[in-house]
Amino acid sequence: MRGMRSNFFALIVLMLVAACTAPTASPSPTAPPSASATPASTTVAVEPFTTRQQFRLRDLPGAGRYPIALAMLDDKLYALNSVSQNLAVIQNDRVIKFIALNARPHALVADPNEKRLYVASEDKTITLIADDQIQLTENIGEASRALLFFENQLYVGLDSRNGIRVLDPATLATRASIAIPNSFTIISLAGDEVHHRVYANAYEKIAVIDSLTRRVVTTFDTKGSYQTLLANPRGENVLVGIYDSQTQTQHLTAFDPLAGKPGARVQLGGDPRAALISADGARAYIANSYTNDVSVIDPRTMTTVATIPVGMKPWWLSLAESARRLYVANYESDNVIAINTDTHQVVATIPLAMLPTALAANERAGRVYIANGSTDSVFVVEGARVVKEIPVGRHPIDLVYDAPANRVLVAHQADRTLAIIDDATFAVRATQPITRFVTTVETDPAKSRVFVNDVILDANSLAPIGALTMRGITIGSLIAPTFIRVHPHTNRVYANGGNGVPGSNGRHVTYSIDGDTLGQRTMLGYAGNTSAFTIDPQTNRVFLAGTHPLAYSNELTVFDANDQKIFALVLPARTRGMIFNPQTRHLFLAHADSMVSGGLRPAPADNTIQILDTDSFGQVASISINAPSKMARLGNTIYIAASDGTISVIQDAPAPRPPAPTPTFTPTAYPTLQPLTPRPTITPRPISAAALQGFQRGTMFANEKNQPILIFGDGTWE
Repeated sequence: MRGMRSNFFALIVLMLVAACTAPTASPSPTAPPSASATPASTTVAVEPFTTRQQFRLRDLPGAGRYPIALAMLDDKLYALNSVSQNLAVIQNDRVIKFIALNARPHALVADPNEKRLYVASEDKTITLIADDQIQLTENIGEASRALLFFENQLYVGLDSRNGIRVLDPATLATRASIAIPNSFTIISLAGDEVHHRVYANAYEKIAVIDSLTRRVVTTFDTKGSYQTLLANPRGENVLVGIYDSQTQTQHLTAFDPLAGKPGARVQLGGDPRAALISADGARAYIANSYTNDVSVIDPRTMTTVATIPVGMKPWWLSLAESARRLYVANYESDNVIAINTDTHQVVATIPLAMLPTALAANERAGRVYIANGSTDSVFVVEGARVVKEIPVGRHPIDLVYDAPANRVLVAHQADRTLAIIDDATFAVRATQPITRFVTTVETDPAKSRVFVNDVILDANSLAPIGALTMRGITIGSLIAPTFIRVHPHTNRVYANGGNGVPGSNGRHVTYSIDGDTLGQRTMLGYAGNTSAFTIDPQTNRVFLAGTHPLAYSNELTVFDANDQKIFALVLPARTRGMIFNPQTRHLFLAHADSMVSGGLRPAPADNTIQILDTDSFGQVASISINAPSKMARLGNTIYIAASDGTISVIQDAPAPRPPAPTPTFTPTAYPTLQPLTPRPTITPRPISAAALQGFQRGTMFANEKNQPILIFGDGTWE
C-alpha cells in the first residue's frame, strides 16, 4: 500500500513539472472583457468618509484572548490567556490588571502559602510571579505542558520523552528529573497527599510516582484517556477521563491507583478537559469543551449531580470553596464565569476582552442592538452611547430585530437557546435548548416563522414546526445551516453551510432556497469560503464575500435573483462583515487581517472599511478602522463593531459614481512558477516502538526531532 502511495505521488510530481515547464500563453490584448472577469479596483477622487464618533461598549484594562488556565490566590483570580500572551488579574468579578508575558503560555499553577504563581511557556521558560509582578524567569531547556505544585515542590511535565522535572519553587533550579518509561509527553499531573503520590498522565497511560523518593512506582494503561485527571483527596482512587470508541462517549472512570484496575464510571459531556475535586472529595467538576458545559459528579457514588451550561469551549476550572464559587475559563468566549456551587447557577460573567458578534437595527426607534459573546449580554445603543446592557444566555452569537412583534431574538451558541427581548421594556425571556448547534436566528414575518439553524419555529409560540437542511455535493450529505437570512421580495432563503465535501475541498458556501417549498434551488458558485453576505432589496442581487482557503485570495461575487453569477471583483483583504445601504447604493465591506499560508499576515488593506458603488462597482472611499467586523445601518448612519468592543459611527452620503473597474486577466495563478526536478519520494519509517499506536479520536503529537505525523489506512500513525 505504501509503495502504491509513493508511485502515485511521484506521478503527480511529474505531471506538475510538465505543466510548469510549458510556457503560459499571454492573453490577447483585444480580448473582450467579461462581466465576471476579475477586475482591478479603481478609486475615485472624492472626499473620504470620516469616522463621526467612536465609543466603547465597556472599558477594560486590556484584552485577554483564549484563556487556558485559572489559579486562585486569596481574593484574586488569575486567568492565563494563550493568544494574547498575558495573565489577567481578577478581583471582585472584574479584571483590574494584565501582566504581559514574553511568550505563549501553556500552563499555570499557584503556591497558596507563599503567594506565588508559576507560568510555563512555549519558549521553554518557567516564570515566577509574586505581588502581581514577574520576579524570575528561568529557561529549563524543554517545553512543558503541565504544572503541579505539591508538597512544596514544583513539578513540571515536559513535552518530550524526558518525563518530569522537579524545581525549587523559590529559585526554579532543578532538584530532580523523573523518567517516565515509554512516554513522549506529560499532559496533566495530580497529587495525592494521603499516599504521597504524584500521578502523571502520559496519554493513554498513568505513571504513579512516589513523591518522597521521586521514583516511578508503577504505570498502568488507560486506553482512551487524554487530559482529564483527578486524584481523590481521600486517597481511594484516581479519576481519569476515558473516551469509549465503541459508544463514542466520554466517561469519568475510577482506577485503583496501584493495580490500575478500572472501577465504576459515569458519563461526561463531549471532549472533557480540566477537572477538579472539592477538598472533602464530595464533588468533582469537569469542563466539557465540546458540549460547552460542566459536569458535576459525586465521586462517592459516581453519579451525575448536575450539568451546567457555560461558555464556548470551557477549558479550565478553579474552586473558591469558602465563597461557594466555581470559576470556569471559556476558551472561545474570552471570559470567566462564576457559578454558585450550591445552586449550580451562573452568578457572574467576567469578560477578559470584548467580543462583538452581531448587530441589528430598529430604524423606527433609532436603536442598534449589539450582541457581545464575552459578556453574555446585548448592548442597546442610541446615537453614540450605550443606554442599556441586557443580560442574556451563554455566548450570544446572532440576533435579529422582529419588527411586527417589536422584539429582538438572540441566538446563544453555548447553551443553544434563544432570548426574546421586548423592544419597549427590554424584558427578557428564554427558550429551552433548540437544536444541537445554534449559530443563527432569522425571522420570516410573511410566513410567521423563525429559523434557528436547522429548526423552524412558529413565530408566535416558538414551538418547532419544521426543519431546514441542504444537500451537499457528496451523495447523502445533509447540511445544517450556520447562518440564514430571508429575502421577502423574492421569497428566497439564503443559508450558509458546508458543501458536503471532506478534506481540503470542503468549503463554507451559500445556498439559495425556495421560501415556499424550502427546496434547494442551487449552491451559489464560488471557489472559496463565504465569510459575509448581504442582499440588495431594490435589485434583488446577493453580494457574497469570501476567501479561498488554498490560494488565500479574496473575492466579492454578485448573483442576480435567478442565482446567476453576474460579477466578480478581487478584494484587497479578508472580509468579516458587509452591509448595503439602499439609500446611497453603497456597499460597505469590513476588512480584517488577511489570511496567508501559515496564518494571518497584515496586508495594506487590512483594518479598513471599503465602500463600493453597487452600480459601477468602483470604490467610493476607504476608511481605516482597527479590526472591523459586524455592522448595522440606521438610515445613512453606519455602525461598525471592532473586535475590541469599539463602535465606530460613520455617515454615508450620496457621492459621484466612480468609474467601473477595468477588467484584468489572470491566465494562471502562478505565471512565474519555474520547473522543478523531481526528488526521491520519502519512505515512512517508524520512529520507535513506543510511537506506533492505534489512532483514535483525540490529539496526536509530533516527535520533537522528526516533526511529521503520518496516518495510515490500517488505523495506525507514526
